[in-house]
Amino acid sequence: LWQENRPDYLNIQLYLSRTDGIQNLNGEKYQALNSRLIIGKPRLKLLFREIAKCNRQKCVGVFCCGPNELSKELHKLSNTTSSHGTTFEYNKESFS
Repeated sequence: LWQENRPDYLNIQLYLSRTDGIQNLNGEKYQALNSRLIIGKPRLKLLFREIAKCNRQKCVGVFCCGPNELSKELHKLSNTTSSHGTTFEYNKESFS
C-alpha cells in the first residue's frame, strides 16, 4: 500500500449520535479518541461514494456492530453501491 501511496489501509470512523455523557470523554485519557470522534449521524450514501472514489477498482470491507436498522442500511448500501468499479463487502459483527 505504501507503493500506491495509500498508507491508511484501515480507516475507522466513529460517530456519536447521542451526546448523553459526552462530558465524560474529556481529558488527556481520551485525547486520541476525541480526535476521531464525529458528533452526529453518518451520511452513509455520501461516505460510500467518497470511499469508492478513493478506492477505485477495489473491494472494500464494511463491518457493523450496531442496531438492526443500521445493519440493514449498511447491508443494502454495500449491495447496491457500485461506483468507480469499487465493490463493498458487508460483514455483520456481533459481540456477546
